[in-house]
Amino acid sequence: MKLNTLRFLLLITFTVITVATQAQTFKFNSNPKGVQLPVQTVLQAEQDTLGRIWFSTTRGIFFSDGFQTYELPDSLKSLFDYQINIHKDEDGMIWLYNDRGYGKFLKGGYGSWEEVSFPEKLRDNDVFYIFFSTRGKGKEKEYVLDTNYELIFWREGEQPHIFFKKYKDWGKLGHLGGSRDYPIFFLSNSTLRFINGKFEEYNWENSILPSPPVMVKKSPETGEFYFLGSNYLAKGDSELNASEIIDSNLKKDFTFLRDYFDLQFSKGSVFYFFNSNLRKLSYGTQRFLDINIEPLFRVFYIHDFLIDREGVLWIVTSRGLVNLNSLAFQTYNAQVSGLLSDEVTAISNIPGEDSYLIGFNNGIQKVSRSGIQNIYVDSNSGVIPNSRIVNFSIQDENTIWFSANIRGVGKYNVKTGNVQIFPHPEKEGVSSIYAFGDSLMITTPKSVYLASTKGNFQNLYSNSLKSQLEEIMNGFYHLRKAGKLSDGRKIIIRASRLVNERRIIQENGLLIAEGYDYLETENGILLGTETGLKIIKNDTILPFEVNGNTVNRAVFSILKDSKGVIWVGTDDGIFKIDQFQIKHLNSQNGLADNETNRGALIEGNRGLILIGTLDGFSIFKPDEQFFAQGEPKLHLNSIFLGGNQIEEGAELKVPYEKNTLEINYSAIGFNEEDELWVHYRVIGLNENWEVLKNPKSSRIFLPNLPAGEYQVEIKASYEGTNFSDAITTPVFTVLRPFYLRAWFLVLLALFLVGVGFFINSFYDQLRKLGVLESVLSKKDKEKVHAEEQFKNVWDSSKDALLLSVDGKKIVAANPSFAFLVKKAPENLEGENLQEIIQDTKFFKSFYKTLDQLDTIGLTFLQEVKWSNQSLEMEVYTKVINSEIQDGRLILTVFRDVTIERQIEKKLTEAKEKAEEANRFKTSLLSNVSHEIRTPLNVILGGTEHIMMQYSKDPKLLSELDLILQSGERLLTTISSILDMAKIEANKMQVSYSFFDVKAFISAIMKPYFSHAERKGLQLELEFLKDRIEGSSDKRFLEMIINNLIGNAMKYTESGVVKMTVDHVGDHLKIEILDNGVGMEEDFLQKVFDPFEQESSGNQRKFEGTGLGMTITKNLLELLKGSIHLESAKNKGTRVIVEIPLSES
Repeated sequence: MKLNTLRFLLLITFTVITVATQAQTFKFNSNPKGVQLPVQTVLQAEQDTLGRIWFSTTRGIFFSDGFQTYELPDSLKSLFDYQINIHKDEDGMIWLYNDRGYGKFLKGGYGSWEEVSFPEKLRDNDVFYIFFSTRGKGKEKEYVLDTNYELIFWREGEQPHIFFKKYKDWGKLGHLGGSRDYPIFFLSNSTLRFINGKFEEYNWENSILPSPPVMVKKSPETGEFYFLGSNYLAKGDSELNASEIIDSNLKKDFTFLRDYFDLQFSKGSVFYFFNSNLRKLSYGTQRFLDINIEPLFRVFYIHDFLIDREGVLWIVTSRGLVNLNSLAFQTYNAQVSGLLSDEVTAISNIPGEDSYLIGFNNGIQKVSRSGIQNIYVDSNSGVIPNSRIVNFSIQDENTIWFSANIRGVGKYNVKTGNVQIFPHPEKEGVSSIYAFGDSLMITTPKSVYLASTKGNFQNLYSNSLKSQLEEIMNGFYHLRKAGKLSDGRKIIIRASRLVNERRIIQENGLLIAEGYDYLETENGILLGTETGLKIIKNDTILPFEVNGNTVNRAVFSILKDSKGVIWVGTDDGIFKIDQFQIKHLNSQNGLADNETNRGALIEGNRGLILIGTLDGFSIFKPDEQFFAQGEPKLHLNSIFLGGNQIEEGAELKVPYEKNTLEINYSAIGFNEEDELWVHYRVIGLNENWEVLKNPKSSRIFLPNLPAGEYQVEIKASYEGTNFSDAITTPVFTVLRPFYLRAWFLVLLALFLVGVGFFINSFYDQLRKLGVLESVLSKKDKEKVHAEEQFKNVWDSSKDALLLSVDGKKIVAANPSFAFLVKKAPENLEGENLQEIIQDTKFFKSFYKTLDQLDTIGLTFLQEVKWSNQSLEMEVYTKVINSEIQDGRLILTVFRDVTIERQIEKKLTEAKEKAEEANRFKTSLLSNVSHEIRTPLNVILGGTEHIMMQYSKDPKLLSELDLILQSGERLLTTISSILDMAKIEANKMQVSYSFFDVKAFISAIMKPYFSHAERKGLQLELEFLKDRIEGSSDKRFLEMIINNLIGNAMKYTESGVVKMTVDHVGDHLKIEILDNGVGMEEDFLQKVFDPFEQESSGNQRKFEGTGLGMTITKNLLELLKGSIHLESAKNKGTRVIVEIPLSES
């Protein structure tokens, strides 16, 4: 046993060293859809057979269906005196019970609850803890109940067996193992076997385990047994024989009041924890994956976890809960992993090593399993990315070249770790480098240089293609990348510009195209452009398609991995492309950030894909099996017909005045990778499916149904894929209104017969009295008048009117019809219609319509060829009651809708142009984001460099200072416009995290104290609470404070600027007070409008973009906060900001 303990301690030491290098995190979802708990501390999570998630908290039991969260009714809560635990048995029933005290047990969860009494009554008052579990289904069910006094075990229908815990500390029950015939009880300090009706202790003295396991389970995939104990995980070939300890040092050095642990299997891995973070160990491996939530919740252990029916992973803690739909992405960032900065600009493999070079705006780090090492850091880079590492290029096993913007070209020696920098003689920024053989291609915005890697590297920039490129491109250009194709040609990628006459140029051994990146494939050259992924075939650039699908986002990088899969980095995540499909992956799937960078997409060791983003980098494991998949779970809760709930077996007929249907359903799915859609159709009314996209309620309401027989069919999906099974309602009938029912019609007919008899008698009397003649005369006049009115309508109608027999023989035609066929109306009578209108296509539709005619007329649209023109016509046909014996009398109306169609076409074209303009705007923003800042940074960097070289020339310094200030103002303006555009395009997503607000604001304010001192201002910062913590978006908060403090100091010439920070209720309150120039009352009404400034033109005393307050207001709206301004001219300004600050 001592040797086993020594082995265990050595394994602990090795694990500590390994775990210390774990620095990854995941894109956790801390606000799962439809889950709103009133408390942070969550103890258990369970899922019922309907798909609902149940939570045990310190405030009671709650469950969510993905739309909203429900609480147990007070009548049930009042039955429990202490904490309520949850257990789900194998029949799917939910059990609720006290965790201590008096044993109260409820079973149900699906609309009703049943109180269960067990054969052995628990002690009433002094039970310190209760643990309850079951195994098996129906009559084969086994029960186990554990307290601090006794362990009770029984089978369905049998008497209980009791083990009294005397003489020593047996511990608490962790798991019921073994079989039905030979149960095994794994307790925290011992193990009991139940043999021949008696409990026997099992002795672990000869085992390699340092302590008895609390849980032993058999993997359904490998058949191996896994042993979970205090601080270890082991495995073996049988339930009582552990052969190997595979993980240890699970828990921290901390005293726990109770143990939290669990062990589950899913998708090729074992998931486990013991007073620790959740860990995942894939079968056949020795290296576990630490699913670390400490950076998010600041807790180092979890209470419970759940892998739901779709494969979504839920983790509950004392500080809240999260879920995760994939473990394929592991994320590394500055906060958790110790990177130089958040934005990762370039990534490279290191030949012969299991490590990588990571590029940033201010240097390079080497990342490996043993840790992170700084390779090159530019301490002078500041805010302006003069040292931005744009890309790496491997020359050989010992040399890696990199482009470093204004700093020039860099060379990294793999063996020595040394870095050499070779600046451009004219300080021109290097945007790309490409190594091939013993040569280099160096790309700058204005030229491409060919250089040799032999010698002392003093002539890297001597062989330029600038004159050749100027001659070919004939005007302004901005080069991004250059390389060499397999046919020997050089390829050069330039920025897209409206002034570019040709999108592609192929001449003199060069191929010049627009975009960001390229990839040569057997099918053509792929291009990453501002408007999507394209392919060059011959001299044509076409969209790249896979089964009709395309990538239409700005494409910054393209990679083909060792399996032939193409990966594309964009401004909205990455796209994985194979021969069958294009799969989109972004932050919803776990990627660090949606916007990727040009030189930061590579295939690493073991097929891993590394992606650099604006917020760290992610490692994607293509072979990772754990990701959510499946369909939503659909269930009908209730159906109300005519306001009354449908009960089983009830007659489903309602009167016409109660013709409403209400369906309450549950479409449960927690995989938020795609939107939840609910589809329904009313069979008998409309066969087409209606779609509710991302519905906010679980109710379908169908009012004013016409009389008829109906059935509603419902199904759910994720954005039209992964459909649930369809559910149909019972067939129901909406009765006709009383005036259309048979009995009423019979009565009406009898009534009319009686009226007719009365009229007939009255008519006979009138005739006898000599009145009939005058009546007939009047009727004749009315008939003549009606015929004249009809003739006026017939002759004056602009629509062509035609009467025919069965659509063939013309009976009559009005002048409008005659005009179209160029014949006199009187000459058309008796003619065959097919000889007058010689249009086969029209008659095909016409006669098809005639076949469907009944008493109701029909309309169809058709282009009709008349004698000398073709017109779009709306053709209406109707059967006219007549006494014609040889067929039906057909009225046909031809209405010219040509002009209407032309207007519709123009409206469609206008809509397409508007959409094209919107796409151009997106492209323009993408170019601004990646291109406009680069020349500005070059200008600013070059200006700073000249000022350093000519520091003794005051006149020149004065002029250069003007350039520097103007450039910085322009850079600020561009950044503000881009921030505003991102807000308007909903691309600024709120990302909540828990942090120390007081420390964070203090760090933001630190540079402003130096600025205030230089300006002669007194800057004060006061915190009204000693401790302020909570969850919010740190980026938004920093931008808000920078805008408001910057304005206060800008518009205050002398005096005091004071900022007060307080935590009031659940809000962060920030008050900024200055005695600056203040604002007029009129201007206060429009201070939040874009580009508004109180002074303008030559009267402007203070520089600015006029966007700061607009951005601040929009950011506060995204955070659900508020801002209040008070100001008076020449007296100062008071700003009060309130931002919700949750505790999770």
